[in-house]
Amino acid sequence: MKKLSILALALFAATAFASGGGHGGGSGPSAATDVVISGTSTQSATLNGVNVSNRVSGNDNIGQQNLASNAGDIDIRGRSTQTVSARGGSITNTVTGNDNVASQNLSSNVGSVSISGTSTQTTSTTYANVSNHVSGRDNSGTQNIASNNSCTTCVGGTR
Repeated sequence: MKKLSILALALFAATAFASGGGHGGGSGPSAATDVVISGTSTQSATLNGVNVSNRVSGNDNIGQQNLASNAGDIDIRGRSTQTVSARGGSITNTVTGNDNVASQNLSSNVGSVSISGTSTQTTSTTYANVSNHVSGRDNSGTQNIASNNSCTTCVGGTR
């Protein structure tokens, strides 16, 4: 239960500090941008005795696991710090079946990424087994650890 609370807190922090807004200096919301960070955003997931799992089976499904990460259209104009610390256990994202998408992101930005401010991404693990396992026909798997990935088709179930 404690692990779930920490994970929920990390996801809440990601939501609380990232706010939607327009691209290109305009004001107001825009459907083209999912996450705009213009102030300070701190996302942190500290996991002790780790057993985080995201399993999807069947056909035409999406398995997306994000820890201290932003996914979608990301515009960082301020200061963004993303940190995952894991000690023990394993972090797993498993997809089996056909026509599925598996995306695993740890302290990462994945999607359309624009950084005009400062971005610091750190993932540290001790005794952790981080895996992204995909099996079946016509599946795709993406794993990002402390990175930026501008693959806009790796997010949200489209390829």
